[in-house]
This record gives sequence, structure tokens and C-alpha cells, in this order.
Amino acid sequence: MSHTSVLKRLILITTVLLSLASCSQTPKAPEATAEVQNPEISQLGSADVFDMTLSDRSNYQTTAVRWWTSGVKWWVSGTNSGLEYWTDAVRWWASAVRWWAEGVFLPAPDNSKPFKLINLDKAQLLAPNLGAGVNIALIDTGVDLNHPMLTGAVKSGWDYLGNDSNASEEGADTDVAYGHGTAVAGLIRQVAPKATITAFRVITSDGSGRSRDVAKAIYDAVNGGADIINMSVSTDTLTSSVYTAMLYAASKKVLIVASGGNSGGNQPLVPALQLGNDPLLDLSGLSVGSVNGDGSSVSWNNKGNEVLAPGVNLFTAYPGQRVVYGTGSSFSAPLVTGALALALGENANNWKLTTLAQSTSNGGIIDMSLFLKQALK
Repeated sequence: MSHTSVLKRLILITTVLLSLASCSQTPKAPEATAEVQNPEISQLGSADVFDMTLSDRSNYQTTAVRWWTSGVKWWVSGTNSGLEYWTDAVRWWASAVRWWAEGVFLPAPDNSKPFKLINLDKAQLLAPNLGAGVNIALIDTGVDLNHPMLTGAVKSGWDYLGNDSNASEEGADTDVAYGHGTAVAGLIRQVAPKATITAFRVITSDGSGRSRDVAKAIYDAVNGGADIINMSVSTDTLTSSVYTAMLYAASKKVLIVASGGNSGGNQPLVPALQLGNDPLLDLSGLSVGSVNGDGSSVSWNNKGNEVLAPGVNLFTAYPGQRVVYGTGSSFSAPLVTGALALALGENANNWKLTTLAQSTSNGGIIDMSLFLKQALK
């Protein structure tokens, strides 16, 4: 497909609406005495360090992880013992490779229906700064730092797997989680195109990682000036290192958005579960589940999330100047992150945003336009 035809297709603007449950009282920022100190890494504890090599995963279903059929690839099935974090989405491939023209970053026409559901176009009109000045930490598989969809928006934080400053995606198309972080970043960019995204690589291209690295990334993101942390990763076991790191973020008034997982359970997976159920984290974070682009429910969505957003066949970036369709709560979370960034870009009070996102929702689905109207009063 030519650059010209792609540009014509990218005449866009559609809308995005997010949602949550209702809260009635205006929240107050935590007392300063509740601040959690940033510990030395050596204090995180060996019990929270899990090496996720394939040989260590006796309960890991390789056939499920690498399952292909009809162009569908599951990132990770989540059938392991719970000692690792994993990306939790389905990758839907386009029928052919499509290339981005340089500098194109606005919402893609392919996302018109789901973005209309959440009133993204109206929200962006209410937030003319489009997230400018807002720093978003993306804790994931890394990001294609040279993708034209992300030009001028993304920078490298740290690669905790390679122990270097290059948090680029690593791996190949045949790897189950390759491209996940890039896809998440592409959705944030479509919602809040002027926000800055800093990539922290904690997940390998096979979809697994260590809780210790997730905790390190949270501390470094907070200390590096992040306003919002997006974690489209999950596990079924909360480790003390990640929990303490999230408390530290909350004490510094940094917002956290986490995907709730796709296992069809009665509650979100960790760390999203703690954001909705722990009073020490409630004001600082949002757990995010998924709906179809028309607002209807999906069978694999975990119940109990604070907010819902579209999470099926979302058109977004993929490494190598390519694009992809992403499905799963991994891709619902960045829409919510983008909505928070729009509000912060207009100097909204961050400690009322999680409550407003829930109270202005429509059937649990975030309404970005109404959310912005209330946040900017």
C-alpha cells in the first residue's frame, strides 16, 4: 500500500470513551507521613526474584503460547504458576503489511467505531494541549523507538533485561510477545499525541519477566518524573516488591493504570487487582477491563475492573514501520492512560481523576468527553 493511500486512510478523528464505577466524594491527597521510601534494590528481597527461562517453567504450556490459527496469535496464555508477569493480549494481523507515512500519529480510521464509543474526538477538543508536558512511563516489552507513528513522542528509559539504556523491542515476529509494547505505545499516542512516553523494558519477547524488574521500573519511572505509569502486564500472585513500589508511586502522586487480564475470571489479575481493592492505592490507580468496539461485553474480560474501554481489534503500531490489530485488556489500558494524560495536560488535579473517570462512566465504559468536562471544572 502506498504512503499516499495510507495518508488518505488516516484522515481520522474518531472518539474514545472510557469508563468506571461511580464514586461520590472528592478524594484528598494522602498525608505526607504515608510516603513510602525508595529502598535500595538489594532490599527488594530474593524471594521476589523469579528467573523466567523456559527451563524454569515446568507448568508452562508452550503449545498454547505459540498457538497460531487463522492469523491469530495469542501473546501468552497465562497457564503458568503465577510467578511471572506476562503480556495478556491477542494480536490480530492485517491481511497485508501497511506502512506508516512519516509523522502520522492521529487516531487511525480503523479505530473510528471504538473511539466514537468513548468520545475521543470531543475529549481532544476539550484538551487542546493533547497531553503536552505529561510524562508517561510504559513498563512493557520495550518500544520500537524509530516507529514513524511514535516520532517525537517516545524515548528510552531502561532495559532491565539487558541492563542498558536502550529499551527498544528485541526479538522477531515469531516470538509470542514481540511488538506488544510498541502496540501499547501506539494507542497512547493516538489518544494523547503530545504526551511523552518513556519505555522501560521488563518483559522478554517470549512474554515473561521478573517481578523484581517490574518494581525497579516503577521506582525509576517515579524518580524520573513520570506522571502516569502504564502496566499492560499481569500475574496471579502479588509480590511485596511490586506492591511496595506501587505504594511509593502513590506517595509521589503518580497515577498507575493496569490491565485487568483476559482470563474470564471474577476479578482482575495483579497488579490491577490491588489498584481497585487496596485503599492505599485506590486514588492513585485504575484497573482496566475490555469491551467490544460497540460497547458489548467480551467473554474473556475479567470482572471487577474499575473502568472499561474498547479492547478488540484496535489498530496500532508494530515494529518495523508496520501496524497491527491488538485485542485484549493490554490495549484497553493505554486508552485510559491517554485520557488521564489529556486531563493532566490541561493542569487538572490528578488526585480526583481516578474518581471522576469512574463517576462519569457510561455503564462502566469511560466517557472521555464527560470525564474531561468534569476534570477541568
